[in-house]
Amino acid sequence: EDVVDVGSSDEIVRMQNDISHLKVRAKLKRRLFGVARKVAVILTSWSAGEQQK
Repeated sequence: EDVVDVGSSDEIVRMQNDISHLKVRAKLKRRLFGVARKVAVILTSWSAGEQQK
């Protein structure tokens, strides 16, 4: 029974680690999307300014 308990608790820890990894990844992805959007806005406004010259 002890072995089974250890195995199940290990799996719980592994699942918690996976969940936290997914949360971190989602946060990073959101931050990357924000940066990419800012860069896109800057590039489009810059190219629009360049075309007006």
